[in-house]
Amino acid sequence: MWRSIGALIALLVLAGCAPPVDPNAPLQVKVSGDAFSKDITLTGPLFHQERLASYAGETWGLRSFVDPKAHTATHQLYAQLDYDKNIANNVYYAADNSARDYKPKVIYRERCGRSQYCTIDTDHLTIDVDEATLRANAASGMAFKFSANSGYAVIVKVSPRMIAAQLDAEQRVLSGAVVVGQTVPSGESIVTASNSPPTPPPPDEKPAPTGNIFRGLTPRDLPSGGGIVVDRVDPGTPAELAGVQVGDRITGYDGHPVKTVQELQNLIAKTPPGKRVNMDLIRHREPVTVSPQS
Repeated sequence: MWRSIGALIALLVLAGCAPPVDPNAPLQVKVSGDAFSKDITLTGPLFHQERLASYAGETWGLRSFVDPKAHTATHQLYAQLDYDKNIANNVYYAADNSARDYKPKVIYRERCGRSQYCTIDTDHLTIDVDEATLRANAASGMAFKFSANSGYAVIVKVSPRMIAAQLDAEQRVLSGAVVVGQTVPSGESIVTASNSPPTPPPPDEKPAPTGNIFRGLTPRDLPSGGGIVVDRVDPGTPAELAGVQVGDRITGYDGHPVKTVQELQNLIAKTPPGKRVNMDLIRHREPVTVSPQS
């Protein structure tokens, strides 16, 4: 079943008994996986807010799936939405605070029943949030609006601390600090805690040199020879105009394979001004080629 039934059941159980999150406590991310899946699941803390009138409230949090071998990660926003049981069969729409549209997936519906004492139905939804978007909003946080054809609408907020906790846990997995089958026994889980912005590169990574590389492109080396990832693309620069995005993995430049920032720098230094070159990328596990002008 998609992304593991076990992870979904655990998330639903947690949602039903999610305690208030101390705003000053380190945020805990549950790390779990087993021998039957290439992905490691990172389940962030769940937040809850009460609503007035006939609506009971919302519960939400982040969940991530990390593939250590492919050195990739995908993310989801999970939301549990409670509403009056007389509003049934909602069709949902979602958008973030940049007016970007998302397609919510209803993964589970809890029906209240016919009892006069039962007034609230609950829908459990997810929307996919890509790595580049999550990283681009790490400092400011994000907000998502869920709207239904019934007229029901709510806004949930993903704070910078929530994003930092997910990215910190992701970095621990990708750097090899947390390994399923070793640090985490197969089929079990551990909890990591983060109360700070995303961690800087570990000592075995080479930080990107200061200044803009390729007039607006700032890459860095991934750990353990994982390649090059784009950390920043300045607006209006050749890289941005060519379509390079934050989170892209650079695999080739002007026909040459590249595995480190230093290799990329050496090739860029040899590129005559004004020349248009092909840059090979991996984006969401798919190959992409862009042609920026030096």
